[in-house]
Amino acid sequence: MFNDRNNRCLVDAMQFCLHPHAPIPDSKYFVLNYVYIEIESNGNESLPMSLGLPPVQPYRSVEQGFTAEDFQKGLNFAVGGATALDLSFFQQSGINLPRAVDSLRIQFNSFNQSYSSICASSPPKCKDTLKSSVFIVGEIGGNDYAYFLYDKRIEELKSLVLLVINEIASVILELIELGVETLMVPSNIPMGCIPVLIQLYKTSDDSQFDPQNGCLKWLNKFSEYHNQQLQQQLKRIRVLHPHVHLIYVDYFNAAMRIYNAPKDFGLIEPLQVCCVDKNGSYSIPTPCGTAGTIVCDDPSKYVSWDGIHLTEAAYELMATSIVNGSFTFPQFSLSCLQRNTSSQLLQLQ
Repeated sequence: MFNDRNNRCLVDAMQFCLHPHAPIPDSKYFVLNYVYIEIESNGNESLPMSLGLPPVQPYRSVEQGFTAEDFQKGLNFAVGGATALDLSFFQQSGINLPRAVDSLRIQFNSFNQSYSSICASSPPKCKDTLKSSVFIVGEIGGNDYAYFLYDKRIEELKSLVLLVINEIASVILELIELGVETLMVPSNIPMGCIPVLIQLYKTSDDSQFDPQNGCLKWLNKFSEYHNQQLQQQLKRIRVLHPHVHLIYVDYFNAAMRIYNAPKDFGLIEPLQVCCVDKNGSYSIPTPCGTAGTIVCDDPSKYVSWDGIHLTEAAYELMATSIVNGSFTFPQFSLSCLQRNTSSQLLQLQ
């Protein structure tokens, strides 16, 4: 997805902040599969806003009349419910998805086709744009795992991780082949803290829950396993492409900071859900805000919006900690970014 509104780019500043003696290029900022597009939350896009960026224009709102100007402004290729793996994988695995979903590959292909059509007349200029841009690839994979969790196929989860990580790596490598030199790759979130999944795997065995936050320990350990495998894959890519700035973004620990001490941030018990149905249930497919749903009086005090997604308040806290470099490797500084550039954005999710 692209996102920019006549701003310039984060990647240049990132490259400068990671390598303070490097020259500041003139660039754009792109993001692939950016997770916190809060269409399904109660707020806006926290990470771009924390970077001083405006909301990102959805690609599909302009796909019939896509122009070079749209490319320069930035577009969002992200799709709610997206998976890393293609639909055919789930069909072959006997998983019935509730609707057709756009995989990471489909989103990348949409970007690549748009890029190719716009840049056919001026390849060098477009190459320069990609070289001086940041792509965020992720968070992706959580929905893949969730579909197996909903089907109670826990024993198959670990076997999915390598498939998911390889697909993420494949897209990263193709972006590098196109000329991208700066990428941010977020981790999985703590799935054991998602209220819908906690309810689904409800048990009287207290030992399964973390006493500090009430999250499912085994499911958070699985998220950490995914993140460890992702980091190992990123290390391998760094060795193959030492000129590329590959930044790991630790969504997991940025979120756990909130789950472990919500009162430190003015929030209530983190597993309480803001938007529920008239019976107080949140394990329903009805989107919040539609008939039959009830929203809490003050969402800014909650961590969970609808039992799956976080609130704007929680996303803002995560975004702030991420952009100040506390949860990135290598670390970067927002103050450095703000001093040295304004920003532009592309996303796939």
